[in-house]
Amino acid sequence: MHDQQASYRCCAIIPHYNHENTLGKVVEYVCSLNIPVIVVDDGSPLTVRKVVSDICDQIVNDAPLSALNLIQHEENLGKGGAVVSGLRYAAQQGYTHAIQVDADSQHDLNEIPKFLERSRVLPNALVLGKPYFDSSMPKIRYYGRYLTHFWVCINSLSRDVGDSMCGLRIYPVAQTLSIITASSGRIATHMGFDIEICVRSVWAGIQILNIPVRVFYPSEGISHFRPLLDNLEIVRMHIRCFFGMLTRAPRLIARVLRNH
Repeated sequence: MHDQQASYRCCAIIPHYNHENTLGKVVEYVCSLNIPVIVVDDGSPLTVRKVVSDICDQIVNDAPLSALNLIQHEENLGKGGAVVSGLRYAAQQGYTHAIQVDADSQHDLNEIPKFLERSRVLPNALVLGKPYFDSSMPKIRYYGRYLTHFWVCINSLSRDVGDSMCGLRIYPVAQTLSIITASSGRIATHMGFDIEICVRSVWAGIQILNIPVRVFYPSEGISHFRPLLDNLEIVRMHIRCFFGMLTRAPRLIARVLRNH
């Protein structure tokens, strides 16, 4: 354990698609914590890509010691695709952990040090934000999260995951990439990725830590959730995970009995 803590190297992965109005302050804040940053621009239009590149250049000029890398996808691969690109780049650079930070500035980033503290103590764990919301949260989002949480509990045969949709979380890089590889390309690549990687992490026996984090929905906020396509992906993902759970049920049930 002490060797793992000594070799702990964490970067931040910020997936981005047309959030150029909020990206700058998110990147600046994370850089101020001396966390190396990987921005993954997921096929934004050329005009937006230019703005993102200028934002990153300006931040590096203002703080030349900041480790800031920009990956630009030529086409949109989805949020999951952007995170996977960031994880693979993080592994190539020798990072052991990656904190995913959404670019929409909806999360209270002041909680990041708490995430890092818990992750250092338990480096094999997946550290998830467990949101608490104010009145700005749309009701349809609330009920959608509740329904997804129900199916995550069913598909993982566990109540370990406090919230599977929060975009503030820390991945153990090697373990997460191993799960992605083992999925043989069947893992969700858009908005369903955050959910499915939680279920598959429970299947893999990875410990889950849940940390409360404030989340709010600014009135001028932009959502890239595609009501039809993303809901269809999430439904297919839940069905796939349900049948995946059935094949793993004896082992998952045995684990629950051992732990109780």
